[in-house]
Amino acid sequence: MTRIAGRFARVEPRRRVRDLVLGLLSDLPRKNCWSIAEWAGQASPHGPIVGRLDLDVESLELPAEPGLHLNVYTAPAGTPTADNLALLAS
Repeated sequence: MTRIAGRFARVEPRRRVRDLVLGLLSDLPRKNCWSIAEWAGQASPHGPIVGRLDLDVESLELPAEPGLHLNVYTAPAGTPTADNLALLAS
């Protein structure tokens, strides 16, 4: 991390990148921004365009593939997160 630390003017982005790299190198069974954020102790990943997104998650097991799950992330209608998701979709 010392090789790239100077590319970040602030400490917070540097720490987020460190957590992302460590998450990618970890033994997590699935690696995506959500699972890495959870592994790093964050409630959810922050989006660079709309900021923090607080989403509900439902994990559905796929009957045709035992042990494989599909995670569905949603935001209640009328919340700031729902508005931000609509902005991302536009």
